[in-house]
Amino acid sequence: MLQDFATAPEAVKSAARTLRILEFFDEIRRPARANEIAGCLNFPQSSTSKLLTSLVKLGYLDFEVSTKTYMPSIRTAVLATWRDTGYFRDGSIVTLLEDLAERSGLAACLTTRAGIFVRYLNVVQHRRQGDVHITLNARRYAVSSAAGIVLLAELPDSEVRMLVHRTKAQKDESLESMSLEEVKTNVQRAQKDGHFISHGMVSPDNGAIAVALPEAVTGGWQHMALSIAGRLDHVEAKSESIIQDMKDSVARLIGRRSA
Repeated sequence: MLQDFATAPEAVKSAARTLRILEFFDEIRRPARANEIAGCLNFPQSSTSKLLTSLVKLGYLDFEVSTKTYMPSIRTAVLATWRDTGYFRDGSIVTLLEDLAERSGLAACLTTRAGIFVRYLNVVQHRRQGDVHITLNARRYAVSSAAGIVLLAELPDSEVRMLVHRTKAQKDESLESMSLEEVKTNVQRAQKDGHFISHGMVSPDNGAIAVALPEAVTGGWQHMALSIAGRLDHVEAKSESIIQDMKDSVARLIGRRSA
């Protein structure tokens, strides 16, 4: 099941729309006009224009008069860089995602767990006709996604059990057949293999492969996972080479920093 953080009932509309606009730029990675932003995000045109104007005045967006396009400002780019002095700040993680997406021909994602959900921190799409498109504001249930399973593999059994009960309490029809035993079996498989492959867990036609990032990469700020997602037939056909590439890429990343 895929959910949208921006439409969650606890989200304040103006705040959610502001952050969604910034995430949208991270997804498209180019300037965009107001009408494109409003159309892609299904926001009202008038309120979108007012919000963009406010963000320009506050210094978080730049506006190019000649093309009537907006772009995140440098001020936005450096927000929260103080939280990290390693792989994230120097761009190593983004480069790793870009390389994995290019070599696999699929989407490369960096994720973390937020309660019962998995949220996306960064996504590099490999855009082809029919490919999976993942937006940064999407969230998936941790118990039924590849990234979620490898993150649950780091938790004690009692916490996994609690998260399953909390998830089932959502009364989501897509989770009716899910059982605690099924989740525990998946978690144990991830613990044994060091990765997890989902075969149509989120949607019948899609799959994903995930590995948990070690503390040497995350710096202990929070638990994170690396995943490759796309059409199920593509994921299954390339699974062995993708798994090896993911694990080798993480090992090289750590090796370069420690050298």
